[in-house]
Amino acid sequence: MLNEYINCLKSSTKEYSKCTLKAYGPNISKFLQWLKERYNENDSYAITTLDIREYQGYLINIKKYAPAGVQQRIMSILSYCRFLYAKKYLKIDITENFKLIQVQSKDTAPSAPSTNEINRFKREIYKKNNLRDIAIIEMFLNTGIRASELINLEIQDILIFERKGMVHVRQGKRKKFRDIPLNQDVRESLNAYIKEVNPQNKLWIGQRGVLTQDGINKMIKRYAKKVNLETKIYPHAFRHYFATRLLRHKKIDIAIVSKLLGHFNLNTTQIYVKPTFEDLSDALDNLNI
Repeated sequence: MLNEYINCLKSSTKEYSKCTLKAYGPNISKFLQWLKERYNENDSYAITTLDIREYQGYLINIKKYAPAGVQQRIMSILSYCRFLYAKKYLKIDITENFKLIQVQSKDTAPSAPSTNEINRFKREIYKKNNLRDIAIIEMFLNTGIRASELINLEIQDILIFERKGMVHVRQGKRKKFRDIPLNQDVRESLNAYIKEVNPQNKLWIGQRGVLTQDGINKMIKRYAKKVNLETKIYPHAFRHYFATRLLRHKKIDIAIVSKLLGHFNLNTTQIYVKPTFEDLSDALDNLNI
């Protein structure tokens, strides 16, 4: 039944991102597994509003997921239940009056690597002189591009001239596209990589063909392990670093940063203006008592 639902999503006229399609299946599977362990219930026909509400509390209080993570998982389950109702597997629409618990979001900005950590990480990559990896990291750090956007780039999406350049993001969130300028560091690293590899269609090539998002994750994890940083390094951490650097250190207008990040609402970008946990710690450390 779950496979039928996933196939229905893939063929839907509503456009779902690859990340959404990838997340919904595991989210629902984990809920069904929890339901089986909790109540010995194997039948999706028997899901109730109480089950979803209890599972929501489990995600918040036991698993300690962030608000966005809780909402994503519950929205997956609600979507599945609406499918079951539409197919008449469920007799009533249990999602109709369901309300997500309002979980207070963090009052601090997302954790981002420090400039020192980024420099140590970059140095490790430059030591290996892997032109593809260098180009990927420079693009992450200097464009704020999402991993899902970067991995879908094609050679035709890159325009490079002597003094300027641009990347055309076609596979953005919600299928929106945007153009991001390329600074000198990105232009030079891309030129070197393209000259060496000469990609014909997809921009990023791995040892076994087109590079995947999983391949990027493993590459970053491999370098991060060698430099042993305090902050966890993963693709989205570079996006946090990019936004934090522009807003808090370079004092760039938030509307410009929001446009570069591909945000649809300035409130989404506003989180990077909030103090980080490190800011709060530094403030107390500087107290003269």
